[in-house]
Amino acid sequence: MSAITHWLVSSLVVWRPSFVADGSGGFTETLASQGAQSVKVDQSSAAEQTVAQQAGANHTHNVYAEPDADVERGDWLAPSGVDPNDLTAGETAYQVISTTQPSTPRYLKCAAERIEVA
Repeated sequence: MSAITHWLVSSLVVWRPSFVADGSGGFTETLASQGAQSVKVDQSSAAEQTVAQQAGANHTHNVYAEPDADVERGDWLAPSGVDPNDLTAGETAYQVISTTQPSTPRYLKCAAERIEVA
């Protein structure tokens, strides 16, 4: 058990972009489920949001996971039952902007943008 396990109180499904043949010689990008991960979701700090905005990104939340979690930049994280390919009113998902670990891997920190459909 890692040092962060007791903090991971939520579960989000990882969705990864993949390309599917469209039948006309091209491809369509779609998100494919990669399974659930135990996570902790926090709002990003004002400093993190400012740095992201200066780089042209919208960093609204930090998502923490086990250090060996299979989460990559470009992935989407969504609650069970929510499909980020087809978000409907009131549903929320997170798009991963970047992932980092401390020098001693105790956790995986994912900078993410919260996407919510009104």
